[in-house]
Amino acid sequence: MLPQNRPPSHPGRIIAFGFLEELKMSPEDLSDGMGLPQSEINQLLAGEIRCSPEHAILLSEVFDTDPDFWTALQSNHDLWFAQQCIDGARVAN
Repeated sequence: MLPQNRPPSHPGRIIAFGFLEELKMSPEDLSDGMGLPQSEINQLLAGEIRCSPEHAILLSEVFDTDPDFWTALQSNHDLWFAQQCIDGARVAN
């Protein structure tokens, strides 16, 4: 179930505060571990880009998680914003 009063956390926020901070990793460490450019990692952590299926696979390898964990976080985030758009359109009509 999606929260009603706030958007679900973007996967980048979960990565930054639930993984990097806890594991004392830097974004540079994550960039190296995933084999992606630092700029892409920074955008992901800032919530500027979506966590793609490719990101999910690489994150699962780095953090020993399941790719579904990351895709579910992104999906919940996307669904919440889609619901807000639909609800806003209904109010405007």
